Amino acid sequence: MPDDNEDPPMTPDSRELPIAFWLMPCAADLHWLNDVIAALARTHSTPNFAAHVSLHVGSVNPDKLQPVIDQVAGLAPPTMLTAGSTLHGPTRFRALTIDLPTGPLCALADALAARVPIDPSFRLDAHLSLIYGEFDENLRSALAASHDYRGRRLRFDAIAAVAPAIGARDFADVSGWRIIAEARLRGGLRAG
Repeated sequence: MPDDNEDPPMTPDSRELPIAFWLMPCAADLHWLNDVIAALARTHSTPNFAAHVSLHVGSVNPDKLQPVIDQVAGLAPPTMLTAGSTLHGPTRFRALTIDLPTGPLCALADALAARVPIDPSFRLDAHLSLIYGEFDENLRSALAASHDYRGRRLRFDAIAAVAPAIGARDFADVSGWRIIAEARLRGGLRAG
């Protein structure tokens, strides 16, 4: 029986897992954003999660992740992005988001896509989610108005590889998401 902290044994053909590649805020911004996310999660009884920007989603053998993360992190220095509007929508994963410029992240996303085949359902659309869930439009609109961070500059300095909950083959269980590899941005190619 597998340990609760390990993925179940897999055959060589099934070793690949879906992996999300995240751009991570620097420590100060991560702390602030995680506080906002945790407060919303407590207030609305939704899962808590780490602040991030999804750069890429694909399937890869977890044993091959660290070299991929290290290579891509070597391409770009830490980058600053300016928050746009706080948006809201009816879908679970887009309930309340801070819009960010996508263009500056294309080089990182392309570098990941060159190393890990992209999930065809993923499209780069830079944003920071603040809450996951399905809420009526009036509540979403009020939350967006009270969480307007437009113009705030956010610094990002790491890439992380995130696996779904142990034994899962998708990212439905938000509380089970696990960062399994991470590297600091340190390259010379400008990402933003």
